[in-house]
Amino acid sequence: MKLRLAKNIEIFRKQKGLSQTEIAKLAKVPRTTWTNLESGTANPSLDTLLKVSTALQIGLDELISQPSQGQFHLFKSKDIPKLIKSSGSVEVYKLLPQAISGVSLERFEMQSNSLLKGIPHQKGSTEYLVCIQGSISIYLAGSPFHLDKGDVFVFEGDQAHSYKNNGSIKNSAISVIVLKSV
Repeated sequence: MKLRLAKNIEIFRKQKGLSQTEIAKLAKVPRTTWTNLESGTANPSLDTLLKVSTALQIGLDELISQPSQGQFHLFKSKDIPKLIKSSGSVEVYKLLPQAISGVSLERFEMQSNSLLKGIPHQKGSTEYLVCIQGSISIYLAGSPFHLDKGDVFVFEGDQAHSYKNNGSIKNSAISVIVLKSV
């Protein structure tokens, strides 16, 4: 945590184009304190962290968050939370390691002849179902709609629905739910 804090402080200072002396004056802390903060050897008080975040014009949470790597970030498969729920013949996985505001992304796999009852989402939401492997049927108001690999089905997500694998092989699908803006 100290090293993350140190790296973030240095990155934000450099983004402002300021020297350690200049930013220390703005933060009203001794330059040696700033040097210790950037080296990761400091054990700063909350008051010092507030001075630092004010001088850098960022939120306190940004000081300790994972440092940005520019316009990309690689998440290794082992670091992404996997299973959300499992019923033996159906497994639902989280698709991304970080939440996206107003969007839910899940991947699910279904064994042959398995059924997954969908949960209606908030009123005004839209669900996009993409068949990745095999085939899948979605049932809305008792009517089946059949998707093969690569097909996309779009529907209002606030209605009762269920998914079924009528095929002879395991299927895989991605569900993208876009929630209505409040």
